[in-house]
Amino acid sequence: MVNYIDNTLALAHKQKEYHDFRSEFYAHHLVSNIIADSRETVPVALACFLLANGDAVKTILYGANFGRDADTIASMAGAIAGAYQGAKALPDEWKDKVQQKTGLDQVKLSNDLISVIRQRIDEMSAIVKVMDGI
Repeated sequence: MVNYIDNTLALAHKQKEYHDFRSEFYAHHLVSNIIADSRETVPVALACFLLANGDAVKTILYGANFGRDADTIASMAGAIAGAYQGAKALPDEWKDKVQQKTGLDQVKLSNDLISVIRQRIDEMSAIVKVMDGI
């Protein structure tokens, strides 16, 4: 997997522009006939993030328009860009649409997730203290 990532990111660095990268990738770098191959989707998601310079909107649009397993690529790339820039980087109309379609309070969900992560960190820290005392 590391070789696929390294090669795909090297291609992204070489091409520099999304459309050039996409054309070259399709011409010479498809991994297999299986469009949902993680050896392809993970590296392409990272390349979309790289080519968009971390811009969340561009990253998601690049992934969504890549073709093949575009929904997976856009989801992974968007998650990376979102973690990098936060929700403020996304257009309000996108966030509002998700809110309307799901009926779920996305801010509450993210705060709940952060609480779970903090709880797990506290639990692991307590285990480490016990282990250090042995």
